Amino acid sequence: MGEWIVEHINLKLASIVDARNLQSCALDAFEEDKRKYGSYPPNIESIEWRESQINAGNFFLIIWQEQLVGGLCAELDSDELVEIKYVFVASSFQGNQIGSWVMTELEENYLNAIGFKLLTPAKSYRNQHFYEKLGYVKISESAAVPNNEFRAFKYVKKRNPIK
Repeated sequence: MGEWIVEHINLKLASIVDARNLQSCALDAFEEDKRKYGSYPPNIESIEWRESQINAGNFFLIIWQEQLVGGLCAELDSDELVEIKYVFVASSFQGNQIGSWVMTELEENYLNAIGFKLLTPAKSYRNQHFYEKLGYVKISESAAVPNNEFRAFKYVKKRNPIK
């Protein structure tokens, strides 16, 4: 793995007792989106949704220096693409390359996947730059919530076929 400024980062499978702490961290991380759009992205406020994803084994804690700094929710779909439902780092920890490390670690842990897909808010220019820097390509725009001004871009990253 490459050299990172941050050390001691771990991804740990979340358990149901982690749901509330993950929710607090997510609300903090997505506060800027709430200010831009008037609401959080879909499911961010739903403890029930978070618990269902934890029970399905799709949610991970991002631990840095022994404290919770973010979360990752991802699952392999029927098309052999990993759907990254959410990846977030609490605002006070952003800018420390934690997100880059998490995305690289995710890709290394799904070696059999043909690629990765995610949605990011249309007005989140920092996120778009981040994903594009990692090799993701914007393929479409969608309304995540009907009758709401919130718009999201769909990004994908395909692996090169093995020759």
